[in-house]
Amino acid sequence: MEFNQTVMARRSLRAYEEGKTVEKAQIEELIRFAQMAPSWKNSQTVRYNAVEDAALKERIATEAT
Repeated sequence: MEFNQTVMARRSLRAYEEGKTVEKAQIEELIRFAQMAPSWKNSQTVRYNAVEDAALKERIATEAT
């Protein structure tokens, strides 16, 4: 797929399926791709956090609202 086709086909997802999980390998792959993106002035200040523990996710969701 050409870059312009990829950009034009992108979408924003606002509705999430309850109980659907993302595999750890998929998260790691997404982070690897994100690390390839350039940073402003090569500052390299990005940090990624992936929460897998259900209780901690619930706590974050509750406290973030």
